[in-house]
Amino acid sequence: MTDQQALRKLANSYYKYGKFEKAINIYKKILTSSQHSRKSEISQLNSNISMCYYFQEKYTECLSYCKKAIDNDSSNLKAWYYKSKCLLNSELYEEAIESLKMADQITKKCCFNVGDDISSLMRQARRLNFEQKESQRKQDLTDMEQKLSLMAEISTDSDIKSSINNFIQTIKVNQTKEAPPDAFFGKISFEIMKDPVISPSGTTYDKKNILEHLSRVGHFDPLTRQKLTADQLIPNYALKEIIEEYLEKNPWAEEY
Repeated sequence: MTDQQALRKLANSYYKYGKFEKAINIYKKILTSSQHSRKSEISQLNSNISMCYYFQEKYTECLSYCKKAIDNDSSNLKAWYYKSKCLLNSELYEEAIESLKMADQITKKCCFNVGDDISSLMRQARRLNFEQKESQRKQDLTDMEQKLSLMAEISTDSDIKSSINNFIQTIKVNQTKEAPPDAFFGKISFEIMKDPVISPSGTTYDKKNILEHLSRVGHFDPLTRQKLTADQLIPNYALKEIIEEYLEKNPWAEEY
C-alpha cells in the first residue's frame, strides 16, 4: 500500500465515523501531492471533501469543492448529487433542479443503480420551488387586492366599484394552489404522467418513458434493476383517471 493509499484509507475512516474536519485535512493533503494524478482521481478527492463540508452544513464550501470536482470530471455523479443537495438546502431550488437533471443524465448514461435517490430529491426540489413561487404569487395577489380595494373605496362610480369588487373575488378564488401529489410524477421524466403503467416490482412509470428506457438502455426496471420486458407492464387505469380528473380541475398543473 502506497503512502497516498494509506492516507486515503485513514481519511475515509475519519469520514465514516463523522470526524469530518480530520478527513478534510487529509484529503487536502493528498490533493496537494496529487498534481500529476488523473483528473478523475482529483475529482473524486474534491467530491469527498465536498461531502464532508455538506455534513458539517458548510454549504458554500461544499459547493466550491463540488465545482472543482465537476471541473475535473463532469461525469462525477457524487459531485452533482451533493451540489444538488447543497443548492436545495440553500433554497436555490431552480439551480438544484438543473443539477439533479445532470445527475440523472449520468445515471442513465452509465447505468448506475441509485434507486429512488435522485427522483425523490427532484420531487422535493420541484415542490419547494413551486411553494416558493406560490408564496410570492400570493403576496403579489394580496398587494393587488389591497390596491384595488382602495380604488373601490374612493370611486364614486357604482359600475366601477362593482367591476373592481368582482375582480377582487376572482383573485380570491385563484389565490390558493397546492403542489400536485408526488404519486402523479414519473420516476424517469419527473413530469406528471400521461399513461401510467405498473412494473412487476410495483413501481409506476409513464408508459412512453419506460418503453424508451427498455429500448435504449436495457430490459430491466430502472429503479430495482430487476429484469423487465414491455409485455410485463400493466396499465394503471385508476391512477390515470385520478390524474386526468385532477388536471381537469387544475389545468395550471400541466406547466408544473
